[in-house]
Amino acid sequence: MPLAGVVTDKLGAGRIVPVGIVVLVLGTLPFAMVGSDTSYWLLGGALYVRGLGLGCTMMPTMSAALTTLGRAVVPRASSTLNIIVQLGGSVGTALLAVVLSRQISDRIPQAPGGGGGPAGTGQIPERAREQVAPQLADAFGHTFWIALVLTAVLIVPALLLPRRGAHEHDSVPDAPPMG
Repeated sequence: MPLAGVVTDKLGAGRIVPVGIVVLVLGTLPFAMVGSDTSYWLLGGALYVRGLGLGCTMMPTMSAALTTLGRAVVPRASSTLNIIVQLGGSVGTALLAVVLSRQISDRIPQAPGGGGGPAGTGQIPERAREQVAPQLADAFGHTFWIALVLTAVLIVPALLLPRRGAHEHDSVPDAPPMG
């Protein structure tokens, strides 16, 4: 994030954020194509790539929003942006949780008696795990395809962000006051 902020000051959010969104989409692909035998190392690497994409998306977007404002309103706008980010994350998480829950219930019938494995231990027996794992992977994969599409759609507003850096903006002379 700090590096993306510095680069954004030089190049503008309109050049950094679309790249960040592409990186986010690429980092989401392994999750969308997850299988019951997908390597944890692959998923860990994908999380790292997603983190890079988020770093190139979040900070530059907020910087672009705040640099267009006067000093007097920046504190209030900063708080408002943080609230919007928190609400957006919560709504997005809730949406994907509902989709995932629905996908799991559609693929795996409810176990009689509430499930829970032997003697209520909460563990799934090995034989059942082998049968359930592919369905769970499909449910997660479907959910991440939705996340991938929602992320890819963000490219449209990202292309509307300013393509000039803050330093270029500072060097542009102010317009003379209107009489």
